[in-house]
Amino acid sequence: MANFRKFRLPIRIYQLRIELTKIDPTIWRNVLVPDTIKLSKLDRVIQESFGWTNSHLTPNQTNYWPMCITGENACPPEDVGGPSGYIELIEILNGPTHAQHAELFHWVGGPFDPRSFDVNSANARIGRIR
Repeated sequence: MANFRKFRLPIRIYQLRIELTKIDPTIWRNVLVPDTIKLSKLDRVIQESFGWTNSHLTPNQTNYWPMCITGENACPPEDVGGPSGYIELIEILNGPTHAQHAELFHWVGGPFDPRSFDVNSANARIGRIR
């Protein structure tokens, strides 16, 4: 006898707005998730929508996978030191003569635009969650 896995289509799709506090301008993401999502997967969706790897801590009607639909501003790198560390990082990266500029430029992996956000990159990362 064939072993069929039960598959339940979501009854509802929730839109969640996730904001990082104490950083100006506000960094946020809107994500769509099915009501069937498990908390462990929601954690990964949030992590991936911000571009984090958890090293520290237009919807398709047939697609029920979680997805990020909008967002704004680059997310602070993991281990940056919280909101104050992020603000300091931006100030240092904006000051090419600062003593730590080269070191932090290398640490973030090159040019860093705090105003950038790419929803397609966020969705590519979310899509790799299984």
